[in-house]
Amino acid sequence: MTYYGHIKNGMIVLDDAAPLPEGACVVVQLRDVPDTIAVSENVQRISGIVPPIEDAQRDYYEAMAKKHQ
Repeated sequence: MTYYGHIKNGMIVLDDAAPLPEGACVVVQLRDVPDTIAVSENVQRISGIVPPIEDAQRDYYEAMAKKHQ
């Protein structure tokens, strides 16, 4: 028999009541969770065009430092 549930405050909570006797041995198996979030084709196409935020911040601060010298 398969029962579904989720983790809440570190404990397994079944989604529906199950007629399990107290002390019953069970096996918990994680369901497959996708490693990546699916992104639209448009997002994939522009990936890499916008620099990472750290690079953009560094470029901004360097430009402001030169401007105010």
